[in-house]
Amino acid sequence: MKQGKLARRARHRTGSKASAERRPHKASTPPANDDLPLRSWPGTLEDLEALGDDARVELIRGVLYERPISSFGHGHVVSQLIGTLVAPYVLGKGGPGGWAISHVDWIVGQEVLRPDLSGWRRSRLRNQDPKARASIAPDWILEVLSPSTRAHDLGTKREAYARLGVRYRWYVQPATMVLQTFELRRGQWIEAGVFTDDDVVRAEPFPVARIPMATWWPATSNRAPSNQP
Repeated sequence: MKQGKLARRARHRTGSKASAERRPHKASTPPANDDLPLRSWPGTLEDLEALGDDARVELIRGVLYERPISSFGHGHVVSQLIGTLVAPYVLGKGGPGGWAISHVDWIVGQEVLRPDLSGWRRSRLRNQDPKARASIAPDWILEVLSPSTRAHDLGTKREAYARLGVRYRWYVQPATMVLQTFELRRGQWIEAGVFTDDDVVRAEPFPVARIPMATWWPATSNRAPSNQP
């Protein structure tokens, strides 16, 4: 198995000029970040695997997209939301439990996606091999929008989530301190709620949790949350 993977990597390195042009910039170039344009190039699942397990790359309909390195504010939103949801929805403390929430990538068919967070009802994971990459589309995803990924998240990935059967998606816009929640109904995304600044969120699929948005915005934000209770 390991020899086969090494052979694929060797073919990838010694391929044609055209295939070399499809590969991302070498590691010696500045890393992608939230302000740089999103890099993309044609590729396959084999091309993605050849990049290694640590590659921050997604594959959607034959195109590889390099995910940028997240900013501090981006990561802060994700960590705060995990902290709020784990007790009631993963551990069942003060809530129903029954969920698995993670920031791993997942593969369905020939497509690989990696939202900022994904959530599965555990009842759907009975046949999931814990040692393998997740092979079931999640019930819920979270994306924190940044300048470099905004168009991609609102366009290409939005369509992919609907096509692959993700039922709920949440989009956070740190620059304006806004959360939008959506539900997939008959193949169409319907806006379910809009929350701002220091609102306390209660939204599907996590209606039991009281999620205080005031904790999402770090001191480095260009706006300060309200001090209202």
